[in-house]
Amino acid sequence: MSEPILYYFQLPENIEFTQKEIDYIWSLRPNHQHKINIHGKNVKLPRLVQAQGHPYTFSGATVDCLPIDPVFYKLLHYLNVTLNSQFNMLLINWYRNGYDYIGPHSDEEKDLVPGSPIATVSLGIPRDFILKNKVTKESIIYSLQNNTVLVMGGDCQKTHKHSVPIRRTIKDFRISITFRQFK
Repeated sequence: MSEPILYYFQLPENIEFTQKEIDYIWSLRPNHQHKINIHGKNVKLPRLVQAQGHPYTFSGATVDCLPIDPVFYKLLHYLNVTLNSQFNMLLINWYRNGYDYIGPHSDEEKDLVPGSPIATVSLGIPRDFILKNKVTKESIIYSLQNNTVLVMGGDCQKTHKHSVPIRRTIKDFRISITFRQFK
């Protein structure tokens, strides 16, 4: 079995997003919350999302996509070279404050290249990322800092759930850019 988290590292200075670029990415957020299906009910997603490069389906809903914005080209190239990957889509999650979250889940992988990693780049205010083993129930908490990368390994979605929990004291935003390799 492979390690669930392959890497967690700070982006190199020449790849890091500047505050101006982060503000631009923040301006790209949609003005509505998508709806997903949880236990047979349509509910608003507790954050804002947008797919780029390839549509993304999860929890009974498909997030239509836009072309990949040029602001991400340098990062996409860097991740593909550094991780020896061929990421071809990204999902952006905008967490407006500590009330926006993502509950414990494993990503759907049926349309992904088998065994391919999933990389998440975090921008803005630090947020906890909790990785929980499905069998042992043990959890590891990563504090995702601005301009950091966390890479989940090929078996991670089978063996673990992950989440970004509510943190009511957080008043500022976080952006998560998740890279995947679709077939």
